[in-house]
Amino acid sequence: MSNVTYDELGKKTNELAGFLRENGFAAHASHPAGGVVMYPHLAQKAGLGYRGTHGMLITPEFGPRQRLSAIFTSIQNLPVNTDDDHSWIPEFCAKCGKCIKNCPGNAIIQEKSSENGKTRTKVIKDLCSGCTICMRGCSFNRRGYMQIKDKYEKSKEIIS
Repeated sequence: MSNVTYDELGKKTNELAGFLRENGFAAHASHPAGGVVMYPHLAQKAGLGYRGTHGMLITPEFGPRQRLSAIFTSIQNLPVNTDDDHSWIPEFCAKCGKCIKNCPGNAIIQEKSSENGKTRTKVIKDLCSGCTICMRGCSFNRRGYMQIKDKYEKSKEIIS
């Protein structure tokens, strides 16, 4: 992904923040090349998708192939998506593990949490070169989201 993509998204983010300010709302644009929050976490909280093992947001529309930015605003009473439509993704990712196996820098690791004993995945930023091999190898990149979800749900029915 070239810097042009990040530049264009940054410009659009700033334009939208400017539009909000012109209409009486406080708005702070956070550039896609690095901001004050982890965008995949923020997007997951907004109900846009779910963070995969590789740390990227997985959405029905684009799988792991999107760039994110954010605008912090004073708008009140925005609709909140309380559906948990993407909650099956962590279990699928835990069984898949392609991104962990394919990472040339060994930047994606699994470790047991000392708090609850559950296995969690972590991306070691210093080892990640940004090569996108994890994204290219991701099942959600190769097949459609709904196709994977349907197959996953059928496998759960067989086990039940």
